[in-house]
Amino acid sequence: MRDPPKLSSTPPGAKPIFARSEPTTTADSSEARNAARSAVGEIIRQVRFPQRVDRAITMVSVSAYGSQIVASYRAAIPTNSFGGNELKRLAVETACGLPDMVSALNRGATHKARYTDPDGAVSEVVVAAQDCGY
Repeated sequence: MRDPPKLSSTPPGAKPIFARSEPTTTADSSEARNAARSAVGEIIRQVRFPQRVDRAITMVSVSAYGSQIVASYRAAIPTNSFGGNELKRLAVETACGLPDMVSALNRGATHKARYTDPDGAVSEVVVAAQDCGY
């Protein structure tokens, strides 16, 4: 009679070691995901939508997708008339001006600003903690 096959090669009392994939970035951590959700909840409680950012930009919504805080903006003029640096400046100014957003960014979340212009063209800018200069 043959011995039954061993189910584990781990010595008694030792914990088995399993390969697992580690997050590739800090932004993938559960802390960053929780920070993003918390920040969005606070922003929704504090901001009345739509919220005018400046004469040409209005924030229409904010959501959390994993560790990313996505804010949707409506631009009153074509976004290509702003230029990439101007959209980045606006996104950084907005994100870094909201304490709840800054807290989430410092915990590994990122902010994606999605601008839609009158023609339906979409431009996106991503803001991280280092963009705020803290």
